[in-house]
Amino acid sequence: LPLDTSCLLNELQGTPLKITSHIIPRKTKRRKIDTSMAEDILDKSWKRISIILDSVSHCASPQDCYQLVPNLFELLESCLELGMQLHHIQLQLLSVLSWAITMTTTHMGLEKTRELLPESQFNVDLIIQSIRSSSSTPQLQQHSLSLLSVAASVYPVRILHNIMSIFTFMGAYLSHHDDQYSFEVVLLAMDNLLPILMSNDNSGQTSKKSANQVTVTVVEIIRVFSDAVEHIPYHRQLIVFEKLVTMCGVHDYLHVTLSVLIGKLVAKQPHDNQQQNELIPVFCKELSVKFSLATQVTSLHKMIKYISHLPDIMPTTVGSARKVAISETGDIFDVRTHSTKQIRLYKLFIMALIIRILSCDELINKVNFGLNKDQELIFLSLLQVAISYIVTVNTTINPDDLIVKKCYSIVDHVTHLLPMRSYVEVMSQLITPGAQCSIQKKCLDIMCSHLMSSQRQFALSNVTNVLTLLPLLNKLIQSKQLPDGNKVSAISLITVIICRIGSGYHDNITEVIPHLIKAISSKSRSSHIMVSSMKCISEMVKTLGGHFIPHLPHVIPLLLAAMTSQDCSVAVAATEAITIVMETLPKFLSPYISDVVRKGCCCGILTEHATLNTATEKLRAQLATNIPSRLLVPSLVCCYEDVTTEEVTFDVQLC
Repeated sequence: LPLDTSCLLNELQGTPLKITSHIIPRKTKRRKIDTSMAEDILDKSWKRISIILDSVSHCASPQDCYQLVPNLFELLESCLELGMQLHHIQLQLLSVLSWAITMTTTHMGLEKTRELLPESQFNVDLIIQSIRSSSSTPQLQQHSLSLLSVAASVYPVRILHNIMSIFTFMGAYLSHHDDQYSFEVVLLAMDNLLPILMSNDNSGQTSKKSANQVTVTVVEIIRVFSDAVEHIPYHRQLIVFEKLVTMCGVHDYLHVTLSVLIGKLVAKQPHDNQQQNELIPVFCKELSVKFSLATQVTSLHKMIKYISHLPDIMPTTVGSARKVAISETGDIFDVRTHSTKQIRLYKLFIMALIIRILSCDELINKVNFGLNKDQELIFLSLLQVAISYIVTVNTTINPDDLIVKKCYSIVDHVTHLLPMRSYVEVMSQLITPGAQCSIQKKCLDIMCSHLMSSQRQFALSNVTNVLTLLPLLNKLIQSKQLPDGNKVSAISLITVIICRIGSGYHDNITEVIPHLIKAISSKSRSSHIMVSSMKCISEMVKTLGGHFIPHLPHVIPLLLAAMTSQDCSVAVAATEAITIVMETLPKFLSPYISDVVRKGCCCGILTEHATLNTATEKLRAQLATNIPSRLLVPSLVCCYEDVTTEEVTFDVQLC
């Protein structure tokens, strides 16, 4: 039959647990005998308590067993103070406490349990002390952790605030007793406590998570492990953090873990442990490569996006700082407690880690196995956020700043990492006509630079992939809504593609010529577009050779007209293009020799522009060298007559 809880309380409270002063007299002769008698009394008292505890779970009423909790904690405190061999009593106390809280929660519910058992009655420090005192007793540690697990479901905030003490002690203990059992205890504590803590927020209710916000609870848990990492032996750290990230959720919290660990570098002073500072980035890289390629790249994407939300300087108002620190970034790196210099260092450390991960052999090997469509989309998002960050920082800080250089380095690592097919497919989606103009132009410039500096020989499959860009670039040139700067970048990219793929694909290349002719002939086009178009035509002539002959009647008159342009850059580009045509196809210029001689003799003589003078001198040299005398002399005579008729007072100069 169930006993009234008050009867059990009276029995427990009426049992003497301490050696009082009147039991042990001060006379030295009888101290040993009296101490033995006192210990015998205590031994009997604890045996009586043990019997009572054994009967609690069978006799106590589940509805009011919560009344036993304060007294049970007092017994546990006395048990720990005595330091005697009372491990069995401790086990019983911990078990009864777990039973009492579990029964109360089951019959009363969480809210009622919190009312009947206030947090002040639950002594977490005693449980932690019990864990510390049970280093040689596995059962005690397991029971203590079990009690913490039960308590975590009722008092998540209280346990969370004390979890630092638990894991810091366990890490320190593990560093002094580096054995497999001690390590298993730490893993057991994680298995018991973390799931319960992560299922509750600060109010004890499930919190709503969004894609751009992490719960404060999980971030605090990760920060606890990050602060305790120095106490864990290095060869155990990876296993502990891999388990931590897996339990928290790899997709959502790998980047949080890496970011929090890197934040430790900012907080350290220059005279701190430099070896530990160097080990943290290496450890972060090793932790990252433990997971799949998609998870790694997604975490890098989130890290770049995270630092892009951080201000460049420490916010001056508390409200704005709090909004940035918590609302958008989940308080991973609190800008309110860091200086402007530390914020900048944090960004640099994050980008350095991203570069380290992108250049590691493990990730490169995963990419070399081939990418599927989903993985290509992940790389697309990584490039997009990196280029967006470049566009942002270019408008706020010096383009030569180290942060900008690190951003470009990240993009370079990604572009060199991807196979040509994947690279072209990913970048093509960033330069479509509907893409954001600033990102589109930056992508065009990056592709141009990458293809120009690439040391890789273009295999047949690579050329086929690159040629797929030409129709897309033609659309960009024809677009009326696109800024002129974007069109210039598109034409420059066409020029580089023509230079790299050679003359074997003239059918694909000649499709661009009508659009370039239209760009040169249009009066509404800017000089930058005209110059880029003429440079592209020059490259086509060198690459295509005889395949360009059918287009000479359409191109040469436009170039001759542009040689007299008031814009020096346009005149120079036209003169250089005529020079290249004359150098490559001299036998097919006979219809235009007179005009070329006249332009070559007159242009540049009266100008003060050294660049134009140099270009016309090269043109005259090509006239004198490549054009046969039977064609050149009549043209010179005709030019001389025209000049003297117009009464222009300057000498006709020929090389």
